[in-house]
Amino acid sequence: KLVDIKGLRMRTDYKMGGTFESSDQDMNAIHDMVRYTVENLAFDGYMVDCANIERLGYGGDGNASTLTLQILSEVSPLYVNWLQAWNDCVQEDGGLPHTAPCPYRAGGGPYWCGFIVQAPWRTWMSYADPRLLERCYPTMLRWLKYVDTYTVDGLLKKWPDETYRTWYLGDWAAPRGVEVGDQESVDLINNCSLCQVYRELEAIAGLVGHPEDAAGFRARYDALAKRINETLFHPDEYVYGSGSQVDMAYPQLVGIVPDQFKDKVRDKLIERAATVYGGHLTTGLVGIPVITEWATLARECDWMYGMLKQRSYPGYLYMIDNGATGTWEYWSAERSHLHNCFNGIGSWFYQALGGIIPDAPGYRHVILDPQIPEGLERVYVTQDTPYGKIVSRRYGNKLHFELPVGVSATLKGKEYSCGKYDVEL
Repeated sequence: KLVDIKGLRMRTDYKMGGTFESSDQDMNAIHDMVRYTVENLAFDGYMVDCANIERLGYGGDGNASTLTLQILSEVSPLYVNWLQAWNDCVQEDGGLPHTAPCPYRAGGGPYWCGFIVQAPWRTWMSYADPRLLERCYPTMLRWLKYVDTYTVDGLLKKWPDETYRTWYLGDWAAPRGVEVGDQESVDLINNCSLCQVYRELEAIAGLVGHPEDAAGFRARYDALAKRINETLFHPDEYVYGSGSQVDMAYPQLVGIVPDQFKDKVRDKLIERAATVYGGHLTTGLVGIPVITEWATLARECDWMYGMLKQRSYPGYLYMIDNGATGTWEYWSAERSHLHNCFNGIGSWFYQALGGIIPDAPGYRHVILDPQIPEGLERVYVTQDTPYGKIVSRRYGNKLHFELPVGVSATLKGKEYSCGKYDVEL
């Protein structure tokens, strides 16, 4: 009988750290659902897409959730193990699968393969752990040679399906009505993903003792940015690619929008969210972390808060109102109901609302910049770091924060060392 069956939750015994609580029960519910999801998907030494169907270590899902998972928990050993699988899976020609371990003929694209660069970089920034930068650097270089093979007139184009890999995606699992297969969108997202990789590799090269490579990665970034703007930007409309949310946000996140168009592109993204998408967050797996990170850096907290408060389809509250305890694989609830597609939003609660943004590896120095959306009266955040716990508690425009020994912070241009402080924002 069903009543005779007991289910036991089990996970790898890594330490959970970050905590969030606010005066808005909707925000608390979204945060807790994301936290529950990533906690249940990070086991066996890597992070799977879902627990009940494929259970694969997709690089795209990994990139989408790494920042959230590393804010919430101490999982440096998990990434050391997982990236070893990626190193093991590189092909003779430098090609990478879209999932590791166990190369499986799974779909993806450069955002998936770029996990070999972005995961080591985020692990360095989260924990000041340099091991993956050193171990993965040769694979990063081999993969870029593969990328060069399929670069045409300065832009990466579709690479072939292989026995170990299929499809060629831009974004994935966007809501109904958003065409992720639009060719301009696919080209834009994948080349913006490369821009992100080149920026991180410029820093990585210096850290692993190859400063001569850093200038080359900067040159690659500059050349690719120029080609994207020449071919995938419509300056008469201030629109990139298809004009979808991720198409508009990704060029801004990676810093390629020409100065004279920055304000217009930003305004167009926000305008289209209201007029075309009804005030909803309407992206897929790639778009969620891109929008989240861009909104945090651009301080667009009211805009993001308004989209998260939507209760109709598509949205996180739509999931919750329809019985979700974990984030779904699709906004419309097909397939898995505990999936790693949409967990990139988790960083916003800590970096935007809590205002704790790492400015040096391992949070040795942070930028404190709590953002205050209208209607959210109180936010309490804690962030575990290798040096101890950072606390950020805001009520109205008053902020109490605590810094452990070894951590310093900048708030409104003023420097703070370890201690407890009360300030007005």
